[in-house]
Amino acid sequence: AMAIIEDQINGYIVPIGDGKAIAERINLLYRNKDLKEKLSNNAIKTIETTMSHKRTVANLITYFENILAH
Repeated sequence: AMAIIEDQINGYIVPIGDGKAIAERINLLYRNKDLKEKLSNNAIKTIETTMSHKRTVANLITYFENILAH
């Protein structure tokens, strides 16, 4: 399965509890409007595709059809 957050594509992955890393990413996005817009647009695409309810249902149907076929 595809990851929901792809580092530097639609967001940032930082170590849990690493406040400095989180602050650095927030500051980076605050200072770089183009980067923030790129990540935001990619996040919207992820929500509309990977996280789509229709796609999830279609995947489940396919999954159960494969189980029933065997």
